[in-house]
Amino acid sequence: MSEFEELKNNIDNYVEGLDLAKRTKNDYRLILNDYFKFVINQKYAPTRQTILDYKASLDKRNFKAASIQKYMVCIRGFYTYLNATDKGKNLALGI
Repeated sequence: MSEFEELKNNIDNYVEGLDLAKRTKNDYRLILNDYFKFVINQKYAPTRQTILDYKASLDKRNFKAASIQKYMVCIRGFYTYLNATDKGKNLALGI
């Protein structure tokens, strides 16, 4: 399994395991799939800088500050999950 396939599977597992309303889970899935597409376009494994670049791309796409914050909360939660389940480093620590 490629690193990108593993990331996609981890996104699915993370969202399914959340104890949140169905609509919130759908929002999280959309956010993380958007982030996943950004990572794929970078053509290298994600790093802390990838997350910062993604955040900047949201601003360039004219997202409001509150929306960018929601996206970052979701991404931080995902990387916290990866770290807690020994599936990866918490690349979003401190972002």
